[in-house]
Amino acid sequence: MKRQLPKRIHFNDGRYWHVKTTAGRPTWTPLTHDLPASIIMAERIEAGVGVESQKLQRALRNCWRSARWRAAKYKIPFDLSWEKLLARAHDQQWRCAITNIPLAVDQRSRRRAGPYGPSIDRIKAGQGYSDDNIRIVCVAINYALNEWGEDFFAALANSFLRLRRAKT
Repeated sequence: MKRQLPKRIHFNDGRYWHVKTTAGRPTWTPLTHDLPASIIMAERIEAGVGVESQKLQRALRNCWRSARWRAAKYKIPFDLSWEKLLARAHDQQWRCAITNIPLAVDQRSRRRAGPYGPSIDRIKAGQGYSDDNIRIVCVAINYALNEWGEDFFAALANSFLRLRRAKT
């Protein structure tokens, strides 16, 4: 017997989704794999207390589009759907995968996400954009990683923390 799902909640691809139609276009927001938790999340979305703000979601979509464009330009494999990326952001609770800092869009800028905005980092830079080779990080962290790598960033962060602790 098939279980009746609440209005606007659908089950697809192994997880629950909140579906809202605006101007005739459906927007699929990933929820969780657990129905009771998904119902609570859907109620929050309906009440306007969304899991992620529209600006943050828009910033992530812009990152995805830019990554897709760069992949085509430089002939880098690109096998990352928008839905999977959005699900990844939700699974990370809209936090940087490296620092656990909440992602946020700079409210003063219309064009840039700011240092805490979302950015797509390829874990192994020599490989393409795929679900198992990306993580969502802060823009500032991705700049540091792209230029000097994760080992340098870790050494810098550890050194900073040691110095800070010594001063207190």
